[in-house]
Parts: sequence; structure tokens; C-alpha cells
Amino acid sequence: MNREQKRKSEADFKKSALYRIHKKKIDDIKKLETRFWLDTEKGVDKLLHVLPELEDKIEIEYPENISSRIFGCIDGVILIRYKDYKEKNNVEVMFFNITVNDLLKSLAIPIENGEVIIDMSMFREWNKIYNSTINGVKFEFLEIGDFKYENISQKWEDTLTDFKMFLLGNNLNFTSKTSGNPTKDLIKELKQKALDFLSLLNNASAEEEIQKFLKNNPFLLQPYSQVIPKQKLGEDFITDFVLVNILDQGYTYTFVEIEKASMPIFTKNSEFSSEFKHAEKQTFDWDIWLERNKSYLEKKLIGLETPKFLIIAGRSTNLNDNQKALLRAWNRRNSTADFYTYDDLLTKTNELIKNLEMNYGS
Repeated sequence: MNREQKRKSEADFKKSALYRIHKKKIDDIKKLETRFWLDTEKGVDKLLHVLPELEDKIEIEYPENISSRIFGCIDGVILIRYKDYKEKNNVEVMFFNITVNDLLKSLAIPIENGEVIIDMSMFREWNKIYNSTINGVKFEFLEIGDFKYENISQKWEDTLTDFKMFLLGNNLNFTSKTSGNPTKDLIKELKQKALDFLSLLNNASAEEEIQKFLKNNPFLLQPYSQVIPKQKLGEDFITDFVLVNILDQGYTYTFVEIEKASMPIFTKNSEFSSEFKHAEKQTFDWDIWLERNKSYLEKKLIGLETPKFLIIAGRSTNLNDNQKALLRAWNRRNSTADFYTYDDLLTKTNELIKNLEMNYGS
């Protein structure tokens, strides 16, 4: 097909009903991609306010000058995010009267001095490429994914969660930088950590081993929060952790108290134990201190308003059904505090793994 025939074919395609149907879907995708950059930029700004030391790491994952290009084909779309040397957060749409697989064999990728045509059919699913050479061309940053039209609604929404995956990977100290599928590698790492935690709960010879594991793996508490260990409350108290959730509209802080896994939660009469009441009182003491000294801590914890409190202690395996119901009732009636057993943490982590596998594959 010569150039004139190709132009006529493209023109005819843009007059077709199929093009109009696809264009509506792709226009929706463009809105999602534009929102992705706005949400990510806000998230990065909030994260750097809390942990400015992550700036270099974030620059690798989310360089400032990134743009997107959406290729609409007959049967689906291709998305690329690339380092743009002219502008940032630009979302461009292009249409082609060929299949996704055919276009991937000769895909136009923007580079510093124009574009380069590269066979990208070797890359499937979702890929992040860092400082890699493809067909002799060096790319500092490139993301690529392709989706069939019938799968776009769910799959494209999944792409908007990758800032959460960055937060999870950071909490796992996960550093995989491959041209394969780092998300699957991250899930694999998460599954191994869950298995290690289960083994430790069942076999640890010393109580301190479990507490140390939790302190080294705080993603078990809240997977997408940033973690500040040993936050002092003046000279009076010190928390085990402060969790900072930056994914909400504002900053949400949770102050964490860790007690022993062997701590009894109930007495033989199914009343809350003295150890439980002591841990509960600790959160009351923190709350009173914060009420009196909030202005002092606001200088250290940006956007601090009304924090929540979390107590980790004991095992669910030691509780009967009535005692488990009492704990659930305690959690429901406390709007600013939660109580989790160590088994609850493992359950929540396994639920997270299951959800990730549903979205990204095992």
C-alpha cells in the first residue's frame, strides 16, 4: 500500500461507525490518563512533604517530564508513558486501522530528537522499563501496556493504582527494576513475607522475634501508608510507629502501640484483661497529650488533625467465637481506635495478596 492509499484508508476508517465507537472509549481513557497524572502529582507532593528523603527514588519511578500516548487500533489500545523532553503530562491520542499486534511490530516511540520505530511485540501485559536499551535505543523511562477493548474498563482502572504499588514496594524495600513485570515480582515478594510471618507466629522461640519482624515489615500494618518509627510525643511518650496515609484527601495519621503476641486479651470470664486495659489506656494518654500539645507536633507531622490509634497484640487463635464478637464490637464502638491481633494482620495481608492477584495475575 502506497502513501496515498494509506491516507485514504485512514480517512475511510475515521468515517466508519467502528471508529466512532472506539473514539468514545478512547476519549474516556484519555480522561482517566489525565486524571492519573493529576492524582499522581498530588500524591508525590504529599509524600515528599512527609518523607523528603524519598525524592531520588520517586524521580526514578515518576520523572517530572513524563507524557503519554494512546494508540487506538481496531481491536484495542496501546498506552505508552515516556520521558518527554519538551513538555510534561501531555496525553496524546492516535488512531490506526490495524490490530494491536500489528502496530506493536512497528510502534513509534518519542525520543529526544523525534521518534523511533521499534518492535515492541516482545513486551506483553504491563511493563516499566528503566535505563534500558531496546533495539539499540537507550530509554531512561518507558511504560507500555496493551489492552483489548472488552477488557479496558477494568484493566485501565488498574493502571491508575501504580502509585499505590510504589508505596507498597517502598514499604517492602522492594527494588526490582526489570523490563519484565515488576508488579508480579512484588506480589511474589509479598507472598513470601506473609509465609515468613505465619511461620514466625507459629514457631518463634522468643517474643522479640515477632515484634522485630513487624518493625522490619510495617507494610503488614497498612500496606500503602508511609511509616515513621519511634515518633516521640515530647519527653512523655514514644509511639512504636506513626502511619501516614497520603492517599486520602488530606493526611491521615495513625499512632501504633505494639504489645506481645502472647498477651492475653480476655480473662477466663471473657472480660477484657488488665493487659488489654493497659494498652487501651496508653492510647488515651496519647490522645490527652495530643490535645494539649497539638501545635508542637504539627511542626513535625504536616497536616495533623485528629489521629487514629491502633493496638496490635495477642492471637485470634486463642479466642472463642464470643470473644471474637466482643473484639469486633469494641472496634465498632471506637471511632478513633482499632485493635488487631497478629492473626488479623496476616489475614489482611493475605486478602491484599488475593486482590492483587485478581487484578495483576499470580
